[in-house]
Amino acid sequence: MPARFTPSLTHLASSSKPTQSTCALNPNGKVPTLVDGDTVMWESNAIMCYLAGKGDTELWPKSAKRYDILRWMFWESNHLTNTLNVLFGQKFFSGGNPDQTTPSP
Repeated sequence: MPARFTPSLTHLASSSKPTQSTCALNPNGKVPTLVDGDTVMWESNAIMCYLAGKGDTELWPKSAKRYDILRWMFWESNHLTNTLNVLFGQKFFSGGNPDQTTPSP
């Protein structure tokens, strides 16, 4: 059965600072943030695990496959994301000039 949700749009290109209500839910003041009743989750991988775990599904199997999924999620957050941040920074924020983009630490 599909989950019901109410999206809340955030303008990522806006130069404004996160609101107090955003920071109350997510101390990083960033997206995504999920509110499910009394549960508040932030960080996309944690949200995906939480949502997949709400049902009996192959998306989050109750077997050793779960740890293989986690391995790839950790790889994505520790390696792939940093590279993509540099590439997106070059493409969208420096006019395509890599000399104007500072790599992530």
